[in-house]
Amino acid sequence: MSVIDYGESKLYKNFPNPVTTVAVRSLKTKEPLPVQLEGDKVHTVADVIVAFRRTLVISSRKAIKLRWLGADLEDINKSLGAYRVPDGAMLDAAFRTRTNAELEELKTVTSVLVSDQAGTVDRYEVTASTLVSDLKVMCKQAPETPLHFSPNYTSAFGTPLLDDRTIGSYGVLDGDVLYCINPNIVPAAAAAAPPPKKK
Repeated sequence: MSVIDYGESKLYKNFPNPVTTVAVRSLKTKEPLPVQLEGDKVHTVADVIVAFRRTLVISSRKAIKLRWLGADLEDINKSLGAYRVPDGAMLDAAFRTRTNAELEELKTVTSVLVSDQAGTVDRYEVTASTLVSDLKVMCKQAPETPLHFSPNYTSAFGTPLLDDRTIGSYGVLDGDVLYCINPNIVPAAAAAAPPPKKK
């Protein structure tokens, strides 16, 4: 097994510059996906996972494991520098469905992701007792625009949520994804599509 000489490698020439961007590849992304890390703090493995999850709009119900140079980044609270991950590095990601015990830990809701029709994804701090109507105010969405949620991985956006119910009453877990979809707005791609040919 060859050992990487960090002193000679071009990749480590300017190490340890702050890490602001990494690329993550997986079977899901096909192509490497650039992930921008926010702020100028020392970023951890957990920060990359959060940013990657937000970029791909992946619910916390899927666990994400990152690898660098073939080794698992086991401790997600460790800094990227501690793992000698340089700025612009290419990480590999693997996904798995969480166990029931892991899902149980996600029942204490602290935040959710909300994706709109434009593909913008934002993170909002909420609790299980937050009303759907209050979350819509945070999202700055029109009151008539429904939020949708599905715990399953399907192409559908799931059940429309009623304004007078809480997030927790729908079984939303910490880090789940909600979709803000207005049925009266036709997505731009669909609007621009040519009419079907007559047979």
